[in-house]
Amino acid sequence: MNKENYNVKNWLDVTRGKITANPNEFCYKIYLNPNVYLKKAPKKPDLKNVIYYLLQLEIKKNIIKKNNDRKGKRRKHISALNYILMADYWYKKMPNEYIEKIKKNGTVLHNDHLIPFTTKTNFEITLDRLGNFSPIMSKINCGRGSAHIDYYWKKNNVKEIIKFLDIFPKNNEYNHIVTYNKSGSNKVPHLISEITYNCFCENNEKKYIDSFLKDLY
Repeated sequence: MNKENYNVKNWLDVTRGKITANPNEFCYKIYLNPNVYLKKAPKKPDLKNVIYYLLQLEIKKNIIKKNNDRKGKRRKHISALNYILMADYWYKKMPNEYIEKIKKNGTVLHNDHLIPFTTKTNFEITLDRLGNFSPIMSKINCGRGSAHIDYYWKKNNVKEIIKFLDIFPKNNEYNHIVTYNKSGSNKVPHLISEITYNCFCENNEKKYIDSFLKDLY
């Protein structure tokens, strides 16, 4: 991706009054004609390309080496871009009654790794990426740990929430991405296929991005 292609794009109308110099004039122009502000806004394909470009930078930055032991290592903080796309998706997909109930209960939301962060791999992979994230209630997320995704689907109160989010893999799909191998008294998740995992993430990322852009254009 050529950065110069984005640097030369003038996404705001340069003919408007300077915001810092005269904010009242700027706001008055928008009041008279709301299209002034968006006159030179990016077209939908341009904005989509920018989002994908930024996501690819994050994916490259967060690559995990094969067989890299992540025990005790901290997960990456999600980026502002990931947060915006996830929050937008959550509020659009989740029925208002559930949103209000969660707010009333003071429930904290976590960004869940659909494929656990502790998953072992025999190839380089990025587990900290948008397509592997989904909002979920904090207590439920902490309770799952590195367990199978069926930890969520077999709990009716959780199933009632995640069924609205077309992000969580069903058990069968999950089984094509992750297998669990015995290690002492524990079962450790292992990625089966780099291609299958990446396709899963790419499909989720498309859902996030399409949802975000839908109401903008």
